[in-house]
Amino acid sequence: MTTYSIKATVLSPVHVGGGHEQLLCPIDYVVANGMFYRVNIEHMLDADASFAADFMKLMAENRIMDIRKLLVKYFDPSVRAYWHWRAGASKQFIETYTARLTDRQNQLLVQCLPRTGDTPYIPGSSIKGAIRTAVVDRCAAEKGYEIIAQKISEQNPRNSANFAEAIALNA
Repeated sequence: MTTYSIKATVLSPVHVGGGHEQLLCPIDYVVANGMFYRVNIEHMLDADASFAADFMKLMAENRIMDIRKLLVKYFDPSVRAYWHWRAGASKQFIETYTARLTDRQNQLLVQCLPRTGDTPYIPGSSIKGAIRTAVVDRCAAEKGYEIIAQKISEQNPRNSANFAEAIALNA
């Protein structure tokens, strides 16, 4: 067994954990002025009686898909209490968001990095996966990518990724 000594400088807070709870549904966020906003819908309901009335009407009529359009209509990025945090949004994301805003199957789910307050952090499991991938790639390069590819084509295994990893790691 080979042991590697790895030195790293942490550029952002690191936390072990994260996962499915970081998945945002379509009414958890709004895109406005080129920015992605994590909406504080509770505050919007408390602060704006017109929004609350329209929101409750849509809920009563079971028009859940129209709530997203309602959020866009009433959301004001200058009201800091209307959002928890914000981040820049890519042109492609904005285009997809805009196209799906009126889509009846409006399932643009977003996976966000976990946050501590306004600061995102990288889950420890992501770092572990990146290190593992780097180690496997280094071993594969030393063994020879062509040799691994040849063995995969000869064996035609059910899961070629696991097979390639096993060859690279001499497992």
